[in-house]
Amino acid sequence: GYTRMYIKKALGIGLLIAAPQLSMAEAEITSIEASGNGYEYSFPIVKNVPASHAINAYLQLKELRLSSTYKASPFENVWPKEGEPTFISRLDYSIDYNSSHLLGLNIDSVFTGAWSVQGTRRYYLDAQSGQQVYLNDIFTTKGLKELEALSRVDQRRQVAAISETLDAMIAAIPIEPQHEHKRADALTLIKDQYTACLSRRIPTAPLQVDNFQLDNDSLIIPFGRCSYGPGAALDNSEPIYTKLQIANLTPYMSTYGHCLLLEESKNCAPSKKFATGVLYGILKSKEVTLLVSSQSEYSQTLLISDDAVIAEFSVRNSLPDNETELFIGNTFTPSGKVKLTLTPTNNHNYLGTLEKDGNEYKISFHP
Repeated sequence: GYTRMYIKKALGIGLLIAAPQLSMAEAEITSIEASGNGYEYSFPIVKNVPASHAINAYLQLKELRLSSTYKASPFENVWPKEGEPTFISRLDYSIDYNSSHLLGLNIDSVFTGAWSVQGTRRYYLDAQSGQQVYLNDIFTTKGLKELEALSRVDQRRQVAAISETLDAMIAAIPIEPQHEHKRADALTLIKDQYTACLSRRIPTAPLQVDNFQLDNDSLIIPFGRCSYGPGAALDNSEPIYTKLQIANLTPYMSTYGHCLLLEESKNCAPSKKFATGVLYGILKSKEVTLLVSSQSEYSQTLLISDDAVIAEFSVRNSLPDNETELFIGNTFTPSGKVKLTLTPTNNHNYLGTLEKDGNEYKISFHP
C-alpha cells in the first residue's frame, strides 16, 4: 500500500524540534528520512543555534504541514495516500549557507498529480531569531533600488551577448527526424519565444525579494530559464544570473543586513514589526496554529490550521508600519471571504480578530 514507509532516522517524538541551545557556532543539520514504494523523503532538523526551535517549527509546518504530533511518520501529511490523486513523491534538501548568524536551506520536492512538477524553495533564516530573511531586510529601500539597477545592467550585458550568437545557437538545435521538414518554422518559433523571454529578463517591476542566493562573499540574483524542450540548449544547461560581491554592496545595506552578513555580533535586530514564523493561539476552545510564511513588501501568505486549513491568505500590498491591520485578504479555501487583523502587544504576542462566515472571533497569539 501507499503508506508502507519506514523511517531511517527518527529524532525524538512529536514535533521534530531541537531544544534551543545558545551558541555562536554554525548550525548542526541532521536528517529525518523515509522511503518506500519508490518514494524518497529527507528533511533537515536544525540544532545548535538559539533559533533551532523556531526554525524547525516554521519549516515543518510550511513544508510538511506538521502542526502537531504525527501518528506514523513526520511525512504522513505529504506522502501518497490511497484515493488521493496528488502528493509529494520526493523530498530532499541541501545547505546553501551556514554561519553563526544565518542559515540557508534549499528544500527540493517533486509534486505529483496529473503530471510531476519539480521545484525548489530556498530559505534564509536568522539563526538568532528564526525569522526568514529577504532582500528588503538586508538592504535599505534606496539600496534595494540600487541593487535592482546593478542587476539590470548585468542582465542587459548578458542578453546582448546572447543575442549576438543567437542565430548560430538556434541553427544548432537538433530537431526530431519526423519534424525535419518543418525545421525552419520550428526554429523560427523557438527564436521568437526565446527572444520574447529574454526581453522579460529586464524587469520593470521591483526585484523579487525572496529570489536570491548567497555564498561566502557574493549575492546571486537568478534570472530564471527561457526555454524548455528542444530550445533548452539555448540556456546552456544553466540559468542566467547576476553575481555581485557583497563587499561592493555594503553602502546599500541596512544596519541589520550589515550586521547579519559582515559583523560578528549576535545582536542583529531586524526592524520588522511582525515577524515570519509560527504563532499559537486558541479559537473556539481549539488550539490553532498561525504560519506567517512570508513577510516581504511584495507578498505575504498566511495559513491558519488545526491540522486542517481554516484560511489561507495572499496579500500583495504591504501596509505602513503605523497600522495595526497587518494582514487582510481573501481566502483560497471554499469557505469564502475571511479577514484577519493582528495587533502586536508585547514580547512578540499578538491580539487577533478573525472575521469568517459572518462571525467575529478573538484570538490571542504567542510564539
